[in-house]
Amino acid sequence: MLLRVVTEEHITKFTYLNKLFENSSKITLPLDMESTVKTILDEACQHIFKEGLKNSLKKFLPEYINYLAFKIKKERKLVGISDKLEGIIWQNIPDILEAGISQTSHYQFIGENEMNYYIETEILEVLRPYLASKPDSIYKKINQSLNKKEYGKGLDLIDLAIKSNNDSIDLVIYKAMVLCHLNCNSDSIKLLNDQLKVSQIDEKNPIFIPLFFVLGFSYISLGEFEKSLDIVNSKLKKFPENSLSHALNGLVFGYNTVYTFDVEKASEENGQKYIDNAIKLESFKSNKARFYQLKSQILLDLNQHDNALEAIESAIILCPKMYDLYNSKNRILLYFDRFDEIITILDKLIEELPEREKNLKIKKAYILKEMKNIEAGLEIINDLIEKYPKDNNLILNKIYWLQFLDQQEDVLKTMKYLIEQAPDSGIYHDTFGEILMNFEEYEKAIDEFKEAIELDSSGWYINQTFVKLGICYKEIGKTDLAIENLTAGKEFTNKCYCDLDTKKKWLTIAELYLAQIAEMEADF
Repeated sequence: MLLRVVTEEHITKFTYLNKLFENSSKITLPLDMESTVKTILDEACQHIFKEGLKNSLKKFLPEYINYLAFKIKKERKLVGISDKLEGIIWQNIPDILEAGISQTSHYQFIGENEMNYYIETEILEVLRPYLASKPDSIYKKINQSLNKKEYGKGLDLIDLAIKSNNDSIDLVIYKAMVLCHLNCNSDSIKLLNDQLKVSQIDEKNPIFIPLFFVLGFSYISLGEFEKSLDIVNSKLKKFPENSLSHALNGLVFGYNTVYTFDVEKASEENGQKYIDNAIKLESFKSNKARFYQLKSQILLDLNQHDNALEAIESAIILCPKMYDLYNSKNRILLYFDRFDEIITILDKLIEELPEREKNLKIKKAYILKEMKNIEAGLEIINDLIEKYPKDNNLILNKIYWLQFLDQQEDVLKTMKYLIEQAPDSGIYHDTFGEILMNFEEYEKAIDEFKEAIELDSSGWYINQTFVKLGICYKEIGKTDLAIENLTAGKEFTNKCYCDLDTKKKWLTIAELYLAQIAEMEADF
């Protein structure tokens, strides 16, 4: 109890909540989790616990802080309509859904393992200079598809090419890369291992390093740290002058630090020196930029935001026309509330990339919302709807903005219209459930969430649906069903392909409500 008092005091004092909840007021102190934990530890061990317990408390405190932060803030609605919106906008979900994937099942939003680890796939682009040298038109078409992120189309082209040229190992590597982009890492591993069984690929073969790079990437994406490390040590360590060898080393150790597959090694090595070596050794500017981007992504996951920003800016200096780098930069600038800079970047990209107008303008509308200029954001959405009247997803975005403006009647009217247009869309029913939940119409919300699960049980957002369904059951007193769905929400959150912050957030929300139910039951 005393630890809780001390922790709550410091959460409030250091405005840790301001960092946990992006929509609240600006951060007043430049603190991070590490400094917050240190201060709490110092006071707790001085007045409450013996010094010998400090290390144990240090491991426990971060998650405890998250839990109490949500607990303290419970008067605020924890699950708002903007939670899913952020995933749609900043994780480029529209890119995936509109990328020419011939079957939805191609993209695996929910992983096959108990835990799914989010690792950005842009680093795989460093392999293309090794694979793109053939003049055949099929290779040109494959690369064009990958440039547009049309992974389904690319997969079809690769399969067609393999049928007529089944001994082409570089086509197999292309296919493995695409499978990684589609979060089908187990399929990538099987494909590459099957190829290794039938092919005599020795170390002199120029395809040797790219093949094992993809294989190592696939293993670490599934959390199989030892297997990926074995590839680094037994295969690629023999190439100390090759940038890819160092890059894979950096990736494996870096994400081990993020996800702590091996606690001991995570404390010893964070992979940064290997990525720096890769940058020094690399001759292609585009690959150097990708290595800087990898460095930035790992640093961002480790909450080293200043260093992450510095790394991504180095990448942009090298390749100012590599536009996805700007999305990486904007995600970091969001942390610092540097909204004007984000608007400037988005305006530049809108001018240079008219074919990506919708996605970029929606991002701009979101930033205007963060700047408390919701009406200007809604104006952008309305202009897009007028220009693209058949795009129902723009109407879905409009519903978010009407919700932000608390226009209840318009929200319900527009949402019902949208469901009439596409009654089989799981995400529309999920959004309607959120709206009803906000209006405290929990039983109606339950019906919509159940419909969403039935229609789209493996959708990218489905972990959130289970959590929200559990909260609704808790609110109407059906605790058994609440526990069942909150637990399912935790399981799907662990399996879902989402960034680390999003995963932690939804796990914490589910655990908070499960803890509340446990407290309620203990009181009886």
